[in-house]
Amino acid sequence: MPATMVFEVGVHMLKEYDDDGYQRVFNQPFTGFPKDVGFNNGLSAPQPDFVEGLEMQEYDPFPVDEYVEGAVLYKDNPGSLSLPHFAGEWKGCGKHMEKAKLQSRYDGAALITTFPTDGTNINFYAHHAAPSDDGMLKYYQYQYASANVKDTYQGHKDGRRGINEQDHARKQSYALRDQLKEH
Repeated sequence: MPATMVFEVGVHMLKEYDDDGYQRVFNQPFTGFPKDVGFNNGLSAPQPDFVEGLEMQEYDPFPVDEYVEGAVLYKDNPGSLSLPHFAGEWKGCGKHMEKAKLQSRYDGAALITTFPTDGTNINFYAHHAAPSDDGMLKYYQYQYASANVKDTYQGHKDGRRGINEQDHARKQSYALRDQLKEH
């Protein structure tokens, strides 16, 4: 069922990009992401159904894998996505949406923007971390949009507009890469 959801939602909602260095990965654990950084202590690696971002070699000559801990998601993979900004979770219609939201929160702590969907409803979340009063990192998630993409044309348009965050995430990936290269 998730593969069907990825195809159905992906074909109608997600954009395709022509640039070779900006890629998608489906259902792969973040084997290069550090363990025990606060939000993931004792948990398995984040593994979103969908993640999109720049490949590691796009950061050359800046050695992003050496200087930014957790930047490279897939250990020992020169084509690994690095510092991605957009991920998604799919669940069957009417089933496990709460689980998808929870997984999206977990993925988001390692990323910036996530969305869970069941093919009917789609929610969009932004994520960030900040030190709390006791000096520990605290992770925040904010739902900034949601839509029912099946019931009305307006709902479909609203969901599609939310997916436009995909463009913003792509621009942010390139801007971050350029900043790191300049550094």
